[in-house]
Amino acid sequence: MKKTILIASTALLSVSAFANNHMEKPSHRVTSTGEMVALCKDKANAQVQAYCNGFGQGVYDSYLVTRHPKAAPSKICVKQPAPQRQQVLDEYVAWAEAKPQIKDMPAAESALRFLAERFPCQTAKAGK
Repeated sequence: MKKTILIASTALLSVSAFANNHMEKPSHRVTSTGEMVALCKDKANAQVQAYCNGFGQGVYDSYLVTRHPKAAPSKICVKQPAPQRQQVLDEYVAWAEAKPQIKDMPAAESALRFLAERFPCQTAKAGK
């Protein structure tokens, strides 16, 4: 019986020790364009680059699934083959740095503005 309790206790302690390592708070919390640009400029940190790529992809995916095609015309039209995410991220950083007036704008809003400028939709009026 003592052996069973000892094994069970050891197992529970091991599980809780590993669970704490995986339940740490995220190290990045970005709300403004300025914060996003500062973070995404750190090319040496793979975790940061993954966060920035994921943030941008999440903003774009949210745009795609929440926009009603009949109520709101498309403003972002990415042609295929699409450029690499890292290329688009680098372009976003350069674009945002060239517009210091948007540094306090929510990062998601500036990302959508950038995407609309970078990947505009062709209109029927333009004859394209």
